[in-house]
Amino acid sequence: MLSLIVVASVGCLPDGFKLTTQERLPADINPGALVNLRRRLTGQLDGLDVKRIGSHRVVAPFPISVTENTVHIRARRGAEYQVLIDGERIMDIHSQGLDTISLQ
Repeated sequence: MLSLIVVASVGCLPDGFKLTTQERLPADINPGALVNLRRRLTGQLDGLDVKRIGSHRVVAPFPISVTENTVHIRARRGAEYQVLIDGERIMDIHSQGLDTISLQ
């Protein structure tokens, strides 16, 4: 008979202990989760931004805002990235800091 003991240490700090045996638990911290949490807490985007503008859908790796039929993307100046429009049109962007795309 096989018995399985699962110790829930995911997300614990490195100073986690199993009290009954005084064994140190592994530090099962995903550093990516910490980065995403920090970005969210400081109001930054932690993934892709997706916006629907009328019948159009725009996906970008930086925050998107919309005025009428113009998409504004706030990116790092000098960053090179791509924007996906309507799931089929890909635009290569060399950022000026605030990039605009007309949907007309």
